[in-house]
Amino acid sequence: MRHLCGIAAALTGLLLGRFCAAETIRVPEDYATIQSALSSSSGGDSVCVAPGVFAGPGNRDLNFEGKSIALVGAGAGVTILDCEGEAGSPHRGIDFSSGEGPGTVVEALTIRNGHSATWSGGINCRGSSPTLRRLVVEDCFATTFGGGIGVWAGGSPLIEDCTLRFNQAGTEGGGVSSPEGAPTLRRCEIVSNTSGGGGGAFLRGGPALVEDCLFADNTCMGGGGGIKVRDCVVVVRRSTLRANIATGSVGGGFAVAVSGNVEFQDVVVVGNSADIDGGGVWITAATSGILRQCTISGNHAAGVGGGAAIYSSGVTLETTILRNNCTEDAGDDLYLGESIDGPAVVPAICCAFDPATVQGPGRLDVLNGVYVAEDPGFCIATPCTEAPSSEGIYSLRDDSPCLPANNPCGMLIGAQESGCSAADADHVADPVVRLSLFPSPISRTGTLRLWLQPGDQAVDLYDASGRHLATMLDRPGYRAGGLVSLRLSSVLPAAGIYLIRVRGGGGFRAGSVVVLE
Repeated sequence: MRHLCGIAAALTGLLLGRFCAAETIRVPEDYATIQSALSSSSGGDSVCVAPGVFAGPGNRDLNFEGKSIALVGAGAGVTILDCEGEAGSPHRGIDFSSGEGPGTVVEALTIRNGHSATWSGGINCRGSSPTLRRLVVEDCFATTFGGGIGVWAGGSPLIEDCTLRFNQAGTEGGGVSSPEGAPTLRRCEIVSNTSGGGGGAFLRGGPALVEDCLFADNTCMGGGGGIKVRDCVVVVRRSTLRANIATGSVGGGFAVAVSGNVEFQDVVVVGNSADIDGGGVWITAATSGILRQCTISGNHAAGVGGGAAIYSSGVTLETTILRNNCTEDAGDDLYLGESIDGPAVVPAICCAFDPATVQGPGRLDVLNGVYVAEDPGFCIATPCTEAPSSEGIYSLRDDSPCLPANNPCGMLIGAQESGCSAADADHVADPVVRLSLFPSPISRTGTLRLWLQPGDQAVDLYDASGRHLATMLDRPGYRAGGLVSLRLSSVLPAAGIYLIRVRGGGGFRAGSVVVLE
């Protein structure tokens, strides 16, 4: 390992120098293991870890001993802490349980293969509030709460620019679980996690804040495929819940159970599914809050409420789109059930919905009788029958009635602005793009290959929420088809899930691609 660090020093010195103070402790140059470096450091020190895979005693179950130390790797996927945990030999990556605060920082590394017989398979924050930045936490497991990260006893960590994937929790919170804490999540991707409840995240207590995050392809068995909220004050802003699954339960996108106060603003809830009620959203009777400027579309429920099932008179819908969802029972877009005081009465302020798809004993109280009944005009709306689905682009055509200039409210309805032209209105309803990727998933420095049909003229790139990022190819008048190769590094802001739209030839098609660092 010392030899590896010596070779890598010339290549990564500049990178490490960006994060580490002038006086640093380096692993493995100064200390053979990460724990020995942490134990020998003082508050304000930086422990910088070279590229490579660090495993075994001293490189797992790390304890910061309450110190304000920065532990910095050479980059997620470059510096890797392999916990090598399993049922007969449980090991976490890091255990914060000595009151660490925001000055305790972990940055730019990967933690994988953590295993806990209790809670917090990857990182444990018990009564501690560290800063966790630019991490990948993957393939970790907890028997109860928090497959990836667990927050307990009033902890309030800042978790930003992190990826939590392929983690599992037996009880709640496959990616993140906060049964007794108040975490802040910013610009995180929480994908392909599994749990009993809250496949992506479980939030209780709070207050919790989620901003600019993606929850995709997560699965739960006890409510909340993407997010489950219970007895918690939660604010979710500018985030996307896509292709999450509530297996045998409710709330494919998110579920609010027992009670809580929730604010969802600028949130895209699309392509999720539930085996019972609330394909996109499920909100129980004792909940209060608001869904403001949200897009809820393409979701499916086997029970009631394909888009949303709401059982509370304390919830308000404002400038929100509820369209193109479906159910096997009642309320394709919205089901209003019984609240604790009788049938739910839900105020709706300048929303877009079809009244025929709103059902249940409750009532939608439309302010001044003003709403948008026309189709919202998404760039590509994937059929709800295909949920769970990562396809579909839910920004708006430039002639959409949900744009401020085109509706009586003079306000943007839904979470996304215009992302395509009205010329795309007569589109081909085929959500599949024929992609040949190398490697697969593709890296940011890789090449995207796709086969253009005769007449295809342009390729557009969108983020997972449907926000247009770039036109990667534009050849007006080009008629021939064929294989096209496009470099991604110049147009992608970060790793993540992206949507590709090919247009021309009288229509367009779309598909998704996973991009890694």
